[in-house]
Amino acid sequence: MGDAIQKQILSDISQCKYFSIQADETTDVSQTEQLSLSVRFIKDTKVHEEFLCFVPVSSSTGKDLASTIFTQLSQLGLNLEHMCAQGYDGASNMSRKYRGVQSGVKE
Repeated sequence: MGDAIQKQILSDISQCKYFSIQADETTDVSQTEQLSLSVRFIKDTKVHEEFLCFVPVSSSTGKDLASTIFTQLSQLGLNLEHMCAQGYDGASNMSRKYRGVQSGVKE
C-alpha cells in the first residue's frame, strides 16, 4: 500500500514544474539513524505537503546527508533541476551556512 501511495505522490509531483523538499535526520527507538524526506508542491492551485520516505543513514555530516538526499530523489525519479527550495530544522548539520546539508544542496 505504501508503494502505491508513494507512486501516486511522485506522479502528482511530475505533473508540476517545481517542488521543494523538507528533510530531517533523527534516530529512531532502535537507535537507527534515518532521514525523513518530504516534499511540497502545488497541484490544482492547492499546496500539498507529502511524506516520501525514511532513508537509513550511516553518517549525519552535512555533506553525506546532502548526498543521500540527491541519491534518494534521483532513485525516486524526481528531476533535481525542478527542486526550487529546501527546508530543514535548525540543527547545525542541517542548516550550517558553509558545511551543512543546505550548503551541500545549493552547490
